[in-house]
Amino acid sequence: MDIDSRLNLWQYTEIKPLGRRAVLIRNNMDGRLMVKCVCDKDNFEVFSKISKLDNPNLMRVYDTVISDEKCVSICEYIEGVTLEHAVETNRLFSEIEVRNITAQLCDGLASLHQCGIVHRDITPSNIMLTPNNSVKIIDYDIVRTIKNGQNTDTQVLGTPGFAAPEQFGFTQTDERADIYSCGVLMNYLLTGKLPNEKLYFGNLTPIIQKCVEMDSENRYRSVEELKQETLGLKFYKRNKIAKKYINYSRLPGFRGKGFFLKFLTVVLMIAYFVFAFAYINYTVSLWGRISFPVKHFLTGIDFLFLLSALPYFTLGDVGGLSRFIVKGKPQTGRMIFRIIGYSSLLLGVVLFVLIVKLG
Repeated sequence: MDIDSRLNLWQYTEIKPLGRRAVLIRNNMDGRLMVKCVCDKDNFEVFSKISKLDNPNLMRVYDTVISDEKCVSICEYIEGVTLEHAVETNRLFSEIEVRNITAQLCDGLASLHQCGIVHRDITPSNIMLTPNNSVKIIDYDIVRTIKNGQNTDTQVLGTPGFAAPEQFGFTQTDERADIYSCGVLMNYLLTGKLPNEKLYFGNLTPIIQKCVEMDSENRYRSVEELKQETLGLKFYKRNKIAKKYINYSRLPGFRGKGFFLKFLTVVLMIAYFVFAFAYINYTVSLWGRISFPVKHFLTGIDFLFLLSALPYFTLGDVGGLSRFIVKGKPQTGRMIFRIIGYSSLLLGVVLFVLIVKLG
């Protein structure tokens, strides 16, 4: 930025305060609305780095200086509402909307992370939603740069409930602290609650659970990986079985969280297959119109469906039972689901062949 541009930028009129550290201003040269942010002078280095970024999902920092022992920055003014305001006005978001928001959030965070910057305060009040549904990350007050060789953060800061455990003095924060906050944010947008208050139940549940792992080593390695999983690029392409059982998340009997209803649904499904088996073996044979080979063939088909479809029914609530077996390990849960699915399918085929041959 040349000298003239900087001088023009800093000729402004204050309009009204936007918070404890921000003021809405109007540029006297071009009439643009902007925001003046004031924070600790130690943030000057970080704000200077952010001022060099031009990402549509980040609030722009046009210029930053040290003034009166404070870091003062001229930033972009964003029209829209915070995600916090949207939820508080009784608007919960759909899975499709949350996927879109998370993908944009990951794009913005990726630019910060590439510069070695961790936001550390990804909360609904710090994410703006514009009229055209674009997402903007704001408020860089507690951002920090990753320092090699440092065990913990210099300052223990963060919003309770959204901040990762390591932000409270356990280890140094890195990109995975923002990933933790993204998981909490996703759950909040879907339920209006934190995960420890009410965990969302649906297709995004395994992703949320992986994001909010207490041990950062068990979270996604990067926001790029989180974005791919959220948009389904990995979840659907690399996990074909997972893609199939996701569709069962809305089957009657598997839509709630109650164990009894799911158990009853499975019992009824088993009863149906047993009834079909009995019907084929006894009722149809009494008609005398169907030969025994055909009867055995139909019996084999029944066994095939029973033994291959049952795992998809029992685990159809987006891996709910498999996640119960391996709590907090959605990837392992999906692996168990695949093993059960393939094994039961193979057993069904073997029994089908045996029954037909015996006929």
